[in-house]
Amino acid sequence: KAGVAAVRGYLVALRDAARQRYDAGMSYKEAALDIALDVYDDWGDRERIVVNCATLYREFGMADNPEIAELFAGMAEYAKARS
Repeated sequence: KAGVAAVRGYLVALRDAARQRYDAGMSYKEAALDIALDVYDDWGDRERIVVNCATLYREFGMADNPEIAELFAGMAEYAKARS
């Protein structure tokens, strides 16, 4: 149960942070780089935040549907920026 609660906490925090950035006009890539992961920063594969932000942005109404290659490139850029 604790693991499920932790993942839910991450997703809720990410949704709220991404929504603020979407409303402010940031791109999903900019949002991913701007969002502080705080207690979730040591989780593996943190670059997946790029795909998570893109998914949330589509739910918020973003018209673009990034191709898989663009998402993977964004994850690589994120990983490089955070290394």
